[in-house]
Amino acid sequence: MINGAGRSLPYWPRNIDPYPTSPIVMHVAGTTDPIIVVASMNAIYAFKADASLWRAKVLPGDAGGSIATGDLDGDGRDEIVVPTSPTNHGAR
Repeated sequence: MINGAGRSLPYWPRNIDPYPTSPIVMHVAGTTDPIIVVASMNAIYAFKADASLWRAKVLPGDAGGSIATGDLDGDGRDEIVVPTSPTNHGAR
């Protein structure tokens, strides 16, 4: 993560294993800083600009593509879209 001057921000990068999606940066109502969102396996993580974990949520399957954000229901707040596929952890 770099700032507007091209300098690395402290505490970045964060290690998200094993297969992270590309991150997105979004603004969340009630926050002053941007939120960095990334998914990996069956979880989605939202980090503050200082790299501290802001929120995390288990997904109903494994993240399977690029995540996106947008106001899907017209309420003025962005939702996060994460394409998932059925979880296959531990299958032989």
